[in-house]
Amino acid sequence: MSGCKHCRNGWFDGRFGEDVECVNGLLIDIDVAHEGPTDVDYPVAPCHPSWAAQQHGEDFVNDTEDRLASWRAA
Repeated sequence: MSGCKHCRNGWFDGRFGEDVECVNGLLIDIDVAHEGPTDVDYPVAPCHPSWAAQQHGEDFVNDTEDRLASWRAA
């Protein structure tokens, strides 16, 4: 995500773990993003519209499957 105010091209400098980066608004390991399961709800990144809800433990729609499918197709 170039131009994102939360990360540097997907990287958080270890803020969420060593191998975790932002992939289309999800906090995920890049290898998992490419080849991992899509039926798992991954945590959302700070740029995701549901970030605040996740941080406060509120219910929100986790759109992992749609976001990974969109990213993989690009």
